[in-house]
Parts: sequence; C-alpha cells; structure tokens
Amino acid sequence: MKKMSKNVLLCALLCLLSSTLKAQTSYMMQQVTAVEAEGLYVFEQRGYVMSNVVNGSHALQTTTDFSSHGLTGTEPYVWKLERASGGYYLRNVSLSSKCYLTYSGSSTGVMLSAKNDYSVWTFDFQEDGTVLIKNGKASGRYLGFVDQGTNYKAYATSDMTYEHAIKVFRLVEDDGGSPVVVDVPTFSVEAGTVDVGTEVTLTSGGTTLLYTLDGSDPTTSSTAIASEGSTATVRIEETTIVKAVSVDADGHRSEVVTMKYSVPSSELIDLCEGSGMLVFEDFAGLPSSYSNRESEVELKGSDGKLYAWRVKNVLVDNEGLLQMKGGEGSVVSWPVRSEHGFMVQAMYEVFSTATISLAVTGAETVTQTSSYTDGKTQVIEAWTRETADAVVTLASDNHSISVLRLTFLATDEDGVPTGMSKVVEGNNREASVFYNMAGQRVAHPTKGLYVVGGKKVWISEK
Repeated sequence: MKKMSKNVLLCALLCLLSSTLKAQTSYMMQQVTAVEAEGLYVFEQRGYVMSNVVNGSHALQTTTDFSSHGLTGTEPYVWKLERASGGYYLRNVSLSSKCYLTYSGSSTGVMLSAKNDYSVWTFDFQEDGTVLIKNGKASGRYLGFVDQGTNYKAYATSDMTYEHAIKVFRLVEDDGGSPVVVDVPTFSVEAGTVDVGTEVTLTSGGTTLLYTLDGSDPTTSSTAIASEGSTATVRIEETTIVKAVSVDADGHRSEVVTMKYSVPSSELIDLCEGSGMLVFEDFAGLPSSYSNRESEVELKGSDGKLYAWRVKNVLVDNEGLLQMKGGEGSVVSWPVRSEHGFMVQAMYEVFSTATISLAVTGAETVTQTSSYTDGKTQVIEAWTRETADAVVTLASDNHSISVLRLTFLATDEDGVPTGMSKVVEGNNREASVFYNMAGQRVAHPTKGLYVVGGKKVWISEK
C-alpha cells in the first residue's frame, strides 16, 4: 500500500512538472504593420533592437544580440504596449520599476521612468511597412537611431538627419519547428513616381507568385492573382499599390513585399493660361519627415489648383515652410510649360552659410551662397526661353535653408515677365530706388524682378 502511494505521488509530481513545462510559452518574432494594447513587441532598425539600457546622456542603447525564435517574452528588448490616451505606453517587460519609455522633456533624451505624459507614443506606419514612432506630448519628437546605430534618441522633425523608420515585430507563439524561409519576390522597378505605361516585372523567390494590385494582402485577399510561372509583369496605368509574395513548390510563402507606383495626376505648371503667374506659399502637402526616396506630392498654387511636385529629402517644418535637408540629392522639381519662356524665383531664409541652386531646362544653373550676415531673407532667380515643357529644380547643400515662397512668371517675346507695370531698361537704373522681393534695397540691380515705388518692375539684360 505504501509502495502504491509513493508511485501515485511520483506520478502526480511528474504530471505537475510536465504541465508546468508545457505552460512555458515559446515565442517567435513576426513583423507587423499595426499594433494593439497588451501585445509584446520588438523594435528593430538595421539589425539593432531597442534594449532597456540607458546611458548617462539619456539615450536608449541598442543591441544586435537577440533571437527571432524561442523567446520567452521576458527578454530585455521586449516591450509591452499599454493603452494610453492618444497613444500607447511602451513598458519594458524585464524591469519591475521605472520601466516606461519616456521622452526626457529636453533636447533629444529618452529614458526609462514611471509613466507620465511624456511616456505616450503614437505609431504612424508607412507604405513600406516601417513606422514613425512619435512622442504624444512633445511636438515633433520622433524615436530613431543616432551615434552610428548604438543608441535611440528623440529628435525634432526639423532636425531629422538620421534614419528613423523602425520595423516592428510582434511576439507570436512559436510551434518549435524550424521555419521554412522563402525568399521575397523582387521588382524590376523601384517604388516611386513612374511614367504611365511603365512595365514592372515581378520575380518569385520560389516557384510562383501571388500578388494584388489594390493594396490588399495577397495571402488573404480574394483579388489576389496567381502567376503562371516564376515571373509576372504588371503595367502601371494609374497610381497602383502592388503587394506580392513568393510561393515555393510546397506552398510555403515568403513575407509580403509592397511597392507603390505613382503616376503624375496633378497639373503641370502651365503658364500659357490665365495671368501667366503662379505662386506657392502653402507647403502643407510636403512630407513631415525627410526621405531618401524621390516621391510625387501635390501642392496647391495661388490659383487653387493642385500641381505636381517631385521631392527628395525635403519636408514642411513646424512653421509651415519648405525645409531642405541639404547635401547631395536634396531637391524639389516641377514640370513647367510656357509660350515664350518664363522666370522662376525662390524667396528663402538662411540661418548659417549655405548654398542654394536653381536649375531650369535650357538655361545655366544659378548658384547662390548666402550667410546670415547677408540678411536672413534672400532671393534667387533663374530664366529660360524654352517654349516646350521644361523642368525646374531647386537644390541646397545645407538644411539651414527654409523656402518661404516660390513664384513662376511667364515672359513675353523679349524675355520680360508679363503683367509688369513698368519695364526699367538698363540706362534708367540710376533714376529709381530698387528693392528685391525680400524687401532689401539693392544699390546696383542687375537683370531680374524688383519693386520700385511699390510696384513690381523688370530690369532687362540691356
């Protein structure tokens, strides 16, 4: 009887131990494009995940030492989202106190603390699947990499000169098996603005493809198209979001790849119609953060119509001005049509020494270097006699330049802007007091647009 009791007790203990072991949940990381309260998440950028180590300057350190499978959900780089008014609290699961990601309230610092108003964060997922994580209390403070990928900080929108688009992974239950990895499909054309009729070839990383053209997920959508082989061709006739997965011979699927192709839908700047003058002062249609990828946006002109702008590494700042990141590839461009030619003028503010250039098809590029000592507000102008479609490009080497106004003016057969109340020839320049469009007196005016006696006038080349 005693022996039986011992056996029963041993069996009970083994069953208890077995159930305890089974209760230990194992997780794997799965990239997501949405978040919800109570979920466990990992935040990654260029192979670094955000950990719970804070250095002395209030920067949250990163680590490349992490696993994507077999997680317990208690790792120092795992964060739990808790619902907050207007966003989420990010709580580090490995800490019992001072565990909430918090903006320090000054400069670029982030820290771990008890929850407060600066501990609320919002998530703005982008078309490429990454997310901009913004502090809910401090206007324009985004989480992102600095210091060559060793720390996270919170920089203001206007100061974002680092990569800040973060990948988000949610912890989901791991079945314990080794996952089958299928390579993602490749696209022959990068996402961005393309011409109508552009053909994009999709190539599977497996044997076939599954893709959609309406922005829906190809793994669940009823509109998904199955390729007949390992490639498929998509012709872009209008702005289209293509989502695709590779499928192998056993039906395993890759991660979804998303590409958005935009075609010009807005009007070009046509100076053959109306008054021959168009002004841009409202830049609200520009991106709120810098992007290295060229994209097309629509901005409203002084006539109330929307016009096509192609932009790269520019944004609209907190004051509503066009700010250029500077450096190679920071540009804005516009397609322009005129009957006899046109001039374009940019009025801008400079906060240190910087160089800005204005290029127009059929004319030499105008380059201007200014510093704050020359006056905060400056003007740059360029002209062309091109009558066919032309392209205007504005570029800067320094993000201390903010553009206040852009003006496009058609010119007549003599190269004089239409609608001018008076044309001042070269031999009459000494008879008047001239001001540029920034309101600065000009002692020796050259060719261009000026104000004399409260009226806009034009100085010709003569």
